[in-house]
Amino acid sequence: MRKSDNARMQHTVILAAFAVSCASCANLFAHLTYVQTLDVQFADAKTANEAQARIEKFPGGKKIAYTTRWDDSNPRQLPLSKMLNARGMKATCYPNAVNSEYAKILKQMLESGNAVGSHTRTHPLLGMLMPAEIFMENAMQRIELESLLDANVAASALPFHNYATAINPKVAHITGMSILNAGYLSAPDLVENRKKYSLPEGADIFSTSLFDANDSNPDEKRYASGLKRAIEKAEQRGDNHITLGVHSTQREGGIERLGEIIDKYDSAEFWHCTENEYAAYRAQAESAKIEKTGTKGNVASFKIVRPAATKLASDIPLSLSFSAPIKSAKLDGNRLPANGEAALSTALSIPHPPQYLTPKKIDHVKIPFGSAKFIQSKKFPELRFSMGLDKESEKLDTSMSCAGAKVENLQVTYILAPCFERAADAFSKTPNAEFKTSLKLKKNELAEFFDEGEILYAVQLDFLLSGQPSRVYLTTVDSLPVQMKNCPRDLGAAIGSLPAGEADENAIRRMSKPGTPLADMLGKSWEFTRSKKHAPYALLLAGKKVRTSWKADALTLAVVDFIAPNAGEYEIITDNIYARAYLINGEEVKLKSGSNKIRLNGGKNRILAKMMRGVFTLSVRDSKGAELEYCAPEIRGQ
Repeated sequence: MRKSDNARMQHTVILAAFAVSCASCANLFAHLTYVQTLDVQFADAKTANEAQARIEKFPGGKKIAYTTRWDDSNPRQLPLSKMLNARGMKATCYPNAVNSEYAKILKQMLESGNAVGSHTRTHPLLGMLMPAEIFMENAMQRIELESLLDANVAASALPFHNYATAINPKVAHITGMSILNAGYLSAPDLVENRKKYSLPEGADIFSTSLFDANDSNPDEKRYASGLKRAIEKAEQRGDNHITLGVHSTQREGGIERLGEIIDKYDSAEFWHCTENEYAAYRAQAESAKIEKTGTKGNVASFKIVRPAATKLASDIPLSLSFSAPIKSAKLDGNRLPANGEAALSTALSIPHPPQYLTPKKIDHVKIPFGSAKFIQSKKFPELRFSMGLDKESEKLDTSMSCAGAKVENLQVTYILAPCFERAADAFSKTPNAEFKTSLKLKKNELAEFFDEGEILYAVQLDFLLSGQPSRVYLTTVDSLPVQMKNCPRDLGAAIGSLPAGEADENAIRRMSKPGTPLADMLGKSWEFTRSKKHAPYALLLAGKKVRTSWKADALTLAVVDFIAPNAGEYEIITDNIYARAYLINGEEVKLKSGSNKIRLNGGKNRILAKMMRGVFTLSVRDSKGAELEYCAPEIRGQ
């Protein structure tokens, strides 16, 4: 066991009536666990004495977990989910912006057993953002979705599958830690998550094999071949998890056609579940323990230690199988309901007791940064909260006033940016009328990347209120100044969007030469976009004048000037996302995504990127890896 794991275990409090421990599934924080007693009746004493039990990998003996992923805030997700539900399948939808009308659609889908995941707040290219924003996009979206919908969220899906940049290799790890620290259990996306995010030993964000049938016009061959490859990759990973997606943009008749294709290739081995159910079941199956404690006549007794559903995002039961047929069973002295057992079956479905279920009411209390006032919860008016950061002592203080309210089993989870060490949960069986807890923040090696932007501090409070599982999120934001730097973000300029076929190529070539003033084109003007959310290496191609377009012929130009101390070979790094072409000092050059060796003139140089949309990323370095000096180009008329 690592020192950090040992320290986390030492900070765990053992409470009367239930045990608290650190789950072996390390992508969860210190996790509330509890014990159940199971008495199973067999045909005779000999069978009971020899009987053994095991935790099933998937419910019902299924072999492959089959989930679906539907991105963006699209009203077509409702008829799509109805088509899936009619087949015993479920939809997991990943919205970004959620207005009141779309919220109604999501609530209808949730009522039918579907689930909601996070697709970030604004659907950006995550790898292009400053680290504080990467965390904000992930963590705040989960908080906002859960409190808006009173629904539990387990999964996060990447916009554009983007999570990294060639310019800063640390960004992939920062993105992964942002997803992990935000409390997500899974991320159904491309490439295995533990590897691409360089997650710490023992930590995981559950992966999948993603495939599709063509978003707009479902194609049987594409579905069949994709399904086959997905199953093969899932078997190689060992998780047997596959996901159909990615957008619900089917044309007329497309949803029906997709249903017909699904029917043709369905299998009795598929466990059709939501991403919440998959993540919750896997998390508890991997961390739960079952132990035989003895026999009495034809009854064998077992002890089950398992994590509470509180932070698993689903109340899905735990599936057990036995070495011999069972006649009946009692859980904690109560006979399991008829739908939990079958005559002469070897399987049992073990539910969570009511006090350990997921919250069905969730609130979000925003605390102004630096405020010491208590703020009343809207959904739980009997409760008031405060949270403050003492920057000098680096302590995060949280308080809850629960006078007159019956609050039990309070679990405090800290949701912190990746620049801080992950913190163990705090627990209290019966909080006093004024509950207080304080956390000493510890910065880590990523702290240098969190020097600007809005740093989110969040606390997740899970508790029983009058016996009902409930949750409140507290958030406060420290706004660090985003100052002008020697970087493309602050000194580069952009123009667009232009119709590519109408742009004057000779004028573009002239403007790619250093020292040439940037002139208006086709009624559009140049602008220093200077984003307050993007990383220094990222020039945002949208602003007050510049507008992003998704048209096929859209053209946006980006210009960055920089100074080379001498003529010679330098390193140019870019991500090459949505790029059409590049010109340097009047000549077209080919740049691959990543590192390029390019000969530059001594003095001022200019790169002009012909982009479709998005963000232009750039880093120009000398032979020792030092960043060159950037300078703002002249814009005619400014």
